[in-house]
Amino acid sequence: MNLDGISSPKINEENLNNLRYADDTVLIAESGEQLQKFLGTVVLESERMGLSLNVKKTESMVISKKSSNPKCNLVSKGEKIKQVTKFKYLGYLITSDGRCTSEISKRVAIVKDTFQTLKPILANRNRNMTAKIRVIKTYVWSELLYDNKVPYDDDDDDDDDDDDDDDDDDDDDDDDDI
Repeated sequence: MNLDGISSPKINEENLNNLRYADDTVLIAESGEQLQKFLGTVVLESERMGLSLNVKKTESMVISKKSSNPKCNLVSKGEKIKQVTKFKYLGYLITSDGRCTSEISKRVAIVKDTFQTLKPILANRNRNMTAKIRVIKTYVWSELLYDNKVPYDDDDDDDDDDDDDDDDDDDDDDDDDI
């Protein structure tokens, strides 16, 4: 596909002009004109492969820090593409202001629910601290960081195999069982 002359944002010196998963595609450009050109190229190349764009399922969105949402009048084969201020892509809410406040709020709510579910285990004085920490790392951190590319560094964990000279007698300890 020839994308000459279509500028897009760069991440790590690489042009990021699309996101694709199965039949879900996001086109990214630095201007409405560039996006219209990109859309035309994608539609043309798709048709060459026997595919077509469903305009009724297609949306456009401008991500901008400005308080008013700039218009982007995209058209495909004479049909206007609906402009939105938010949409979901692969389960993530993307908003036109570029913030992820809704996504963070959703994660916090999930973690609160997880804590409530685990409260009987975490509040049990008969459980040792190691077991409780394991529960938190397994269930709470996984919910909080699910599918986020945020590195979680815990100095207490020795995951390296070459440093694993310790005896694993701890694993047989009944106090660690949940």
